[in-house]
Amino acid sequence: MLPLLYSFVGLWGALGFLDNDLSGADWYIKDEHIIKTYFIFIIASVSFYLGSIPTLSKNKSGNLGFEKIRDIFFKLNDRYIILFYFFVVVFFHIAYPFEHLYFRVGYLPLYDGNNGLKLFFDFAVIILSIILPFFKSKIGRVFFFILLLILVQGLNKRIIVLLPLLYFLGSYLRDFKFHYLRFLILISVSIFFSGIAYKYRDNYEQGIISNIVYFYNNGVDFDGVLEGLNYLFGFSFFSTLVTYSFFDASLSDFLISINPLPSFILDVSAVVDKHKITVFAPYSALGTLGILGFTYVFAYYFAVGLIFGCCKNYFPMRFTSASFIVFVVFILFSVTSLQYQLRTATRFVYYAMFVFFIFKIVSVYFSVKKRPF
Repeated sequence: MLPLLYSFVGLWGALGFLDNDLSGADWYIKDEHIIKTYFIFIIASVSFYLGSIPTLSKNKSGNLGFEKIRDIFFKLNDRYIILFYFFVVVFFHIAYPFEHLYFRVGYLPLYDGNNGLKLFFDFAVIILSIILPFFKSKIGRVFFFILLLILVQGLNKRIIVLLPLLYFLGSYLRDFKFHYLRFLILISVSIFFSGIAYKYRDNYEQGIISNIVYFYNNGVDFDGVLEGLNYLFGFSFFSTLVTYSFFDASLSDFLISINPLPSFILDVSAVVDKHKITVFAPYSALGTLGILGFTYVFAYYFAVGLIFGCCKNYFPMRFTSASFIVFVVFILFSVTSLQYQLRTATRFVYYAMFVFFIFKIVSVYFSVKKRPF
């Protein structure tokens, strides 16, 4: 998945789909900047694939265990899905400042609150989008998914673009059949919300209710949707280009970024506060590695491919639910590595390792317990 995503984003930028809003006047972008950035995307994609090869040869039967995951999801009672749904909705109002969810002035108030809780909500809403199609009632699952989109769109965050795609993934897991009409509808919804997340950030009044009122009064802005789609992919390329071409990073910054210690133990201000393209846009993880050199890009993504490959091949034979958790973590890593800081992206690699070691310990424990004395 990551090589495909990176190749697509790299091709998007290399073909010149960067409009004036993205390129702006603050940086004088030359063709050589675009070529070098595209080369970084290629190195990252190839090295990630090479890193995953040793794990593939070790266990040829290794996969994500979609059949077993499907069986587990089918065993979920509707009551449990609804219970998890309401947990996510309630947690949504805890992770973000409640007073700014429905009505707020501008986008900045959403920065208030605990980042760890917001990250946990992102993880939970991704899981919810995948399991909702297993709700028995077709009308019920469509209703709950629409309601979820209505709530999340009030954030004006890019995560909403993923939800329709993940819902389609859940639908595919349920039927093991590619429904073209459903795919076209959900991809259209995803593209529509890519424009909403991008354009509505400039509104003076924002929030769940404010966004609905604005949409009711103004309708669909097709130009804005196209701009939002371009922003989704174009900015992923652009942030890497600008980070790599016009900013600096040191070896010390790299070591802080890959350090697993939490911020209350380790001083991370050198990267969290200073590694920013603008007030709102941080360095991209891929761009930061590009600053340090192609060797860093290759080594980092080779290691990431090896780690996720080990998890992918280990879990389906033992813990199917764990492979699903790692898959969700991998999705988050793939997306955040293009538009967020290296420390943020690396955090998901450590989450995957944590899940691996926890379930490895459980596996060893039960193996020893079953062993005759």
